Amino acid sequence: MENNSIENKGRALLRHSAQQIRRSENSKLRRISAGTMAMAMVAAQIVPALATIDNNVTASGTGPGGIAVSGTANASVSVIPAAPAVSVVKTITFATPGGDVNGNGKADPGDVLNYKFTVTNTGNVTLKDVTVTDANDGVGAPVTVVVPTAVTTDNGTAAAGTLGDSTNASTTKWDKLGPGDVITFTGSYTVVAGDINGAGGGTGTGASGNPEPDGYLDDKVTVGADYINGATTTHVTATDKKSIQLNIAPALLVTKVASKTSNVVAGDVITYTYTVKNNGNTPITGITLADTHNGVAGALTPAFQSFNAGSTSTNTGNTITLLQPGDVATYTATYTVTQTDIDTRQ
Repeated sequence: MENNSIENKGRALLRHSAQQIRRSENSKLRRISAGTMAMAMVAAQIVPALATIDNNVTASGTGPGGIAVSGTANASVSVIPAAPAVSVVKTITFATPGGDVNGNGKADPGDVLNYKFTVTNTGNVTLKDVTVTDANDGVGAPVTVVVPTAVTTDNGTAAAGTLGDSTNASTTKWDKLGPGDVITFTGSYTVVAGDINGAGGGTGTGASGNPEPDGYLDDKVTVGADYINGATTTHVTATDKKSIQLNIAPALLVTKVASKTSNVVAGDVITYTYTVKNNGNTPITGITLADTHNGVAGALTPAFQSFNAGSTSTNTGNTITLLQPGDVATYTATYTVTQTDIDTRQ
């Protein structure tokens, strides 16, 4: 009987050892499998990489004869780490109706530009306090960004949110935006003459890719949002640039009229009247007149007389230092007809 008892105890110990070995091998296989999966995900550039929650359980008891018996098992749960992210896309269109005053497809003074800012939560966690700011090269009134009152696209993720529903309710930012959800902010800008005069202004390289001023109204939008995880706040941002061509069209219209055009005789004095009009849409500077008379360059020197009433243009002597759009400058010059003119031009 005693031998049978010893044999039974021996077999129990062997079974227990075999079970422990199998459990250990299975645990190793699971760890190897998890490691292989993680390596494959890195190779495939899966973002974000998976993390795991590892859980181990042990069962303990006492078998016949006071033999301690135990068993273990574990389970791993894949977890995607928090990866807050946001994107913004801006579009510019002329307001309808009447945004493009002359219908030329370019920005002129008085044209109204409508801006749309499409914001997407491209991460995997809910974002809070989404704000949009917009800046352009314009010298007109700053763009006022209008916060939406409803989500544009709700993908059914947590906390799509509504305007003003958080404890820090505000009408200047969107409270909560769930992963994959989309909201659309809006704004508008009215083009002013200063935008044309400054040729788009700015410094560095504009959204058109050219050094500024580049003839474009360049615009940059920035979106910012927070991911709050306990006492830790992660701020994420994104930007987008767009531009629209300004209608920059400088032009001068010059006229010249003689006081007498026929039947002149030696000794007659002819007065020439010149007008110089800025019929473009930008100021023009440093204007001078050169008159070729009887084939001789500079034979006559037109003398500045005046600008039209209400003009804000300026001059220094016979040079127009600044001629504003629509303004007209008047010059005159006189010439006395000679007998040589009569004799040589028959």
